[in-house]
Amino acid sequence: MSEIAERYVEQLTTTIETMRRRVIAYYDGIFYLARKVEKASERLKEVAEPAAYDARDYVNQSLAEISPLSSIDTDTKNNLVEMYLGISVG
Repeated sequence: MSEIAERYVEQLTTTIETMRRRVIAYYDGIFYLARKVEKASERLKEVAEPAAYDARDYVNQSLAEISPLSSIDTDTKNNLVEMYLGISVG
């Protein structure tokens, strides 16, 4: 009977040790993946940020070239300003 109890305790100890090692491995794996994701996001930011600035500059330049108000004469501009001020005050 003593041998059965000893084997039972040995099996239980082995199972607990295996579970402990698996938990440590999962824990290490999570941090490994987190470092990989962080590095990938930094690389993506390094690539995407200049592209975003280029796109923004392109849009701003395109909008500046359109300049719709430059084709309107001074009287029309003044009338628009008066209407805007009349709406915002009233």
